[in-house]
Amino acid sequence: MLLKLWRAPTEQRFLELAYSIFAPTAALLWIIYAALREGFAAHCKYENLRSRGIPHDRALKEALGVHARRPRMRKITCTRLRYPVSAPCW
Repeated sequence: MLLKLWRAPTEQRFLELAYSIFAPTAALLWIIYAALREGFAAHCKYENLRSRGIPHDRALKEALGVHARRPRMRKITCTRLRYPVSAPCW
């Protein structure tokens, strides 16, 4: 209650406006900061792997956490149709 008495209505509106503007900006900056940290960590890991003699492609995949595996081939089974299908008429 003391805060409500201390703040003038115009100051309260100003603080609400400032928060509505700066909160999304602060969140965006935090996301950018986290992405940069992740990128620097991947770069350090890549350089460490390269200095140990691991080839570029393998070191890059390891540093980025991308493991390209070959897709397993599904066994395709052929079954006979229950009802014969006639040729299309066109």
